[in-house]
Amino acid sequence: MRTHAVLYTDVLVIGAGAAASRAALESERAGADTVMITKRRFGSAGTSTFRVAESAGFSASGDLSEYRAKAVILATGGAGCLFEETLNPVDITGDGYAPGARAGARLVNMEFMQSGLGVIEPAKTIFNAWIWSLCPDIQNSSGEDFITKYLPDGVTLQDCIAAKDGHYPFSTRDLSRYIEIAVKKEGNRGEGVYADLRKVPPLSEIDNMNLAQMWPITKAWMQKCGADPDNSILRLTCYAHAFNGGLLIDEHAETTVPRLLAVGETAGGPHGADRLGGNMFSSGQVFGEIAGKYAAGLARESDFPARRETAPPSIPWGGGPGEARLDAWRGRLQRLASRDLLVVRTGEGLRHYQEEARLLEEELSSAAVSSGREAQKLLELKNLLLTGRLVAQAALKRTESRGSHYREDFPAMSEDPMWRKAIALENGNCSMEEL
Repeated sequence: MRTHAVLYTDVLVIGAGAAASRAALESERAGADTVMITKRRFGSAGTSTFRVAESAGFSASGDLSEYRAKAVILATGGAGCLFEETLNPVDITGDGYAPGARAGARLVNMEFMQSGLGVIEPAKTIFNAWIWSLCPDIQNSSGEDFITKYLPDGVTLQDCIAAKDGHYPFSTRDLSRYIEIAVKKEGNRGEGVYADLRKVPPLSEIDNMNLAQMWPITKAWMQKCGADPDNSILRLTCYAHAFNGGLLIDEHAETTVPRLLAVGETAGGPHGADRLGGNMFSSGQVFGEIAGKYAAGLARESDFPARRETAPPSIPWGGGPGEARLDAWRGRLQRLASRDLLVVRTGEGLRHYQEEARLLEEELSSAAVSSGREAQKLLELKNLLLTGRLVAQAALKRTESRGSHYREDFPAMSEDPMWRKAIALENGNCSMEEL
């Protein structure tokens, strides 16, 4: 790679969302020189008044900026872009999980990743839980009312809908799970899934106070996004939502690597197999405050570590594959993860993912780049590959279904107390751990 500058700060916050901004605020208030780094234009992910090293990382020419800090806070979000369809921004690529894992940090609960139904055509938007109270007509591209064929004996579609209108994310804890399972399996078969809301009764005829309040708001939002439920049939898909796991943190938000902290969706431990709505924001704010204050304290108590003469990331510089090839590799990985890691998992599918991801990693191992933009895309792809490997490893280990983790070959939640422990990943090893 090209030459690189070395810059120094007390606390380095990587990320610019809500948790990152709170951490930076508290660090600055505590007297630490604080720098935030973001891959995108500042303000696109969060709000802050702090100086931002927007030029940090690879420049357009390929020059590399290196920051050295007495404490580092990872607040890069999750890894929704591991999948074909996600409502996450395009730069949420496991940039906390993968570097943390490479540094030797312990990760937990990586098999627990929330997903939910959303509209993909004519526009991308969420398909809110309360819409199910309207009893929409759901069919596949062959015109088949397909959900019922995935229901076990004694379970009706009405049972699933009644459970579904209470919460959005997929969960194995109630009967609504069969809706997402059906939609995902139809998608894996190559079938489209469609919702027809054009025959919804007028608002005056809706005998449900919550729905009567929420439906006009939801419809207005869908229309704003370009998905008009009054005049078009909506195509549905299963979207990747948020990870409940991440880098294991203690009460100070510090990972198992000293002076490396994690907050927001990057952190593992505040959530379990499922997560209540709104808890990600509250935990991000709480641990953002804790992390910022603690990182500032670490900075006050220490000097900069002696600089080691380290080379920039080992990415060959030269005639690279080009952005189109890198985008094609990313698409290949996303299709693979969407099939084998999202909603419906099996041992066979998880092992298939691991093998195909290994082959892709081999192809990438000798990839060169010719611009800073290509370097970023290649590093993002490598981060997604490692994150996916961690998810598959944890999902293979958990031979039961619990929370947002569903194994079709082990569909029931085990009563064995062992499975109440967390699956921990560290330096390639996988073990059970009491949090």
